[in-house]
Amino acid sequence: MAEVSETQQREPGSGQAWGNYGVGLLVFVAGVALMLLAFYWGYLMLKTVDEQIQRVQVTKPVATPATTAAPKAAAGKETKPAEVAVAKPTTEGPTLIVVAVGAVLKLVILLVLAAIGGMTASRGAQLAQIRVH
Repeated sequence: MAEVSETQQREPGSGQAWGNYGVGLLVFVAGVALMLLAFYWGYLMLKTVDEQIQRVQVTKPVATPATTAAPKAAAGKETKPAEVAVAKPTTEGPTLIVVAVGAVLKLVILLVLAAIGGMTASRGAQLAQIRVH
């Protein structure tokens, strides 16, 4: 393969300059597409995290009989304290910690993907710019 000098690469009419420009544009478009994909996935992630937060395990309130006054003890008889029932958490949805850890991991992955897309778009723009000089 014949080597092309730097002045030939930068000449507007040379084949190498048009090749650089074409490849640079393709790389730039791929980088922008990666960033848009990261933003779209981030939007979907926020929707799913919101849905997951709505399903977080909660305890249901328990109705207990109202005890306004302690019953009077009869002569020589002791009264037992009222028993209170405690509700157990439902097992329908995830815990808040699971949702938070998942959201943070997804966010880190999306930030890395957006950074890679930005660097790719930058390199594509630099490659396409070689033709312009």
